[in-house]
Amino acid sequence: MRQTGIVEKGFGSTMWEKLHNGEIDAGRAYARHIVEFAKTWGCCVISFEHLGNLKPKRGKYSRRSNQKRAYWLKSRVYQLSSRIAYQDYGILTTRVNPRNTSSLDPWGNPVWRSNEFPVTLFDFQSYQAGANFVGTVNGYIAHSGLNAARNIGIGAILRHRTNLVTRIGTKYQTNSAQEKA
Repeated sequence: MRQTGIVEKGFGSTMWEKLHNGEIDAGRAYARHIVEFAKTWGCCVISFEHLGNLKPKRGKYSRRSNQKRAYWLKSRVYQLSSRIAYQDYGILTTRVNPRNTSSLDPWGNPVWRSNEFPVTLFDFQSYQAGANFVGTVNGYIAHSGLNAARNIGIGAILRHRTNLVTRIGTKYQTNSAQEKA
């Protein structure tokens, strides 16, 4: 588009092509960054949340299309990470059900949330969605992102190695403890 305000022929298709190519490049860059990070730390498995049922909110066309592109990029990053990790380094990838990853601690207890780091458990006021810190009655206090990452990792272990760890009630126990009971 020129400064005169006259739209040139093919302006929309050119802009769309630039946007699409930028999304592809961003997906490759994110995927490569994730895989290189996993390789640096010696990981053998990369776990992702399986957020497959995301749908754009109602709104104007541009907002809905932006959300659709973001959801497409999310799935594209998983696909590219999976391919790059396995082909280049032999790292496996898996998807985990996101159920209760943010609302439970790694031992299956419900959490409280707060935006300020609590000194004691009494500093948690009431439930705040999207708060930065979580805590439980047992004294567990952590960042909400770290708590969710731990739950995703435990979910991946439970999904693929069910003979190692099973969930009984609200605690994790090994199969040997389960057989004795």
